[in-house]
Amino acid sequence: MHRCFVSPNAWRNDRLVLDDEESRHLDTVLRAGIGTAVHVFDGEGREADAEVTTLGRQTTLRILTDHRLRSRPKPDVVLVQAIPKGTHMDEIVEKATELGVAEIRPAVTEHVVRRPGQDRAPRQVARWHRIAISAAKQCGTPWIPAIHSPTPLAAALAAEQSKIELFLVGSLETDARPAREVLRAANAPNRVALLVGPEGDLSPAEYRLARDAGAIPVSFGCLVLRVETAALYGLSVINYELRAATH
Repeated sequence: MHRCFVSPNAWRNDRLVLDDEESRHLDTVLRAGIGTAVHVFDGEGREADAEVTTLGRQTTLRILTDHRLRSRPKPDVVLVQAIPKGTHMDEIVEKATELGVAEIRPAVTEHVVRRPGQDRAPRQVARWHRIAISAAKQCGTPWIPAIHSPTPLAAALAAEQSKIELFLVGSLETDARPAREVLRAANAPNRVALLVGPEGDLSPAEYRLARDAGAIPVSFGCLVLRVETAALYGLSVINYELRAATH
């Protein structure tokens, strides 16, 4: 069944209006017709079955079932990601959505190659949001992560410090503990953060900043992973160790 994203503020009784992008995709890409059954979700856990009632620039749907609200898997996972070069952030957003992260905080660090200007940040966040929607459609989750505007690392850490119960930073330092060991010792945290550095790694000062914010340096094994691989590895281990018992 086709899946459509409808923003939370667009849910009105049993009639839904798709935005231009969703309308175009349903009409011209998926070749839907009047009466086509679709599954709709709002990115915040709400979902329902519906059918197409009109097609065009403003496609409308009629809800056929009661709204269902699915709980987000616990713990909430926040990815604090130093912005990588090229299009790797797109890939990280896509896979992080599939892995069920609650929030993504892009961070600007000393060794970040691609530093977004203030004029470009809104367009970047909008692009990442579209990528997250596409990933959610593909994998079947009704949840889309909150994606924040890029900020300096210190600001990203400050925004999470008081809310995080377990904070990990992927580290190449010699005293980093195995990620599995740290996660298995955790006492059912409700909110977990993972900090992943850029291609040139975090600087010593940034590692100290992370430690001061409560981050525990963890190792992802004996190999030096690419940024996008490290993010996906870390999130997968968190999922396996902290969510496997209930999902």
